[in-house]
Amino acid sequence: MRNIAEPTIEEFRNYMIVNVLKDIVTIDNKDVETALRDFKKSKTYRIIQQMGDEYNEVGPDYFYDLYKNELKYGQPVTSASLYIKRLQREGKL
Repeated sequence: MRNIAEPTIEEFRNYMIVNVLKDIVTIDNKDVETALRDFKKSKTYRIIQQMGDEYNEVGPDYFYDLYKNELKYGQPVTSASLYIKRLQREGKL
């Protein structure tokens, strides 16, 4: 039986970037060049580029969520965090 090598951190980063770009292109209906240009300017892209193994439990959907909220609120933040903050403001937590 052949052992399967773990991906390097660089391969993992590239996987995340490619799959977030696929989401931007398909969900947001942007062309690849525009999606790549805009994504490369984002804080979310920099998070992926600088990450180590602290994100080994998340997938591309997590980073797409960060990116969409960054576009909307100016900071990469998860929708779950925004929801919890809203509940706290409303006194429901």
